[in-house]
Amino acid sequence: MNSNPVISLLGVSSAIPPFSALKVTATGLDVAGPGDRVVGFSLPNDLNRNQLTVQVHASYIEAVLGNNTAVVMGDYLEQAANGQYVKHVSGVIVGVAWVSAATAAGDRFEAFIFRDGDSPAAQAPHVALSSTNGTAGAAGTLAALAAETEHVGDDVRAIYAALVAAGLMAPA
Repeated sequence: MNSNPVISLLGVSSAIPPFSALKVTATGLDVAGPGDRVVGFSLPNDLNRNQLTVQVHASYIEAVLGNNTAVVMGDYLEQAANGQYVKHVSGVIVGVAWVSAATAAGDRFEAFIFRDGDSPAAQAPHVALSSTNGTAGAAGTLAALAAETEHVGDDVRAIYAALVAAGLMAPA
């Protein structure tokens, strides 16, 4: 079994440079940016300018839709309790739909399922912090200390919200 298959896609623009990280969009593959879920990497291809060769990094499977919420290419997926896949709503993102669409429970569709290292569980959420290092220790008054303590509380709440939103922590 080849755990890192190479696939070739015909009719794809040669605008994607070799060795670029790739993500799935609603229209196909595109160059991945910071925070995007990477499904593979483009390889150099001098055989056909309208062909993209991809080293697939995620597992490419035929999945089964676990409910009646339609899934189309580019939709993120989460694992359903029945072991099938559903459109991501609030759980941990485990994959992304690819090529075919599914509209009813039991429909089959193609998907990339992320490996543990590619899932959101391995990607830290980003949070802008409002507290400042050393401010609480340098506070000259109780009011200044209270204000900085409130900033720390805001930071903790923001981190909690980001973890819940990423599906890494259950809501309280």
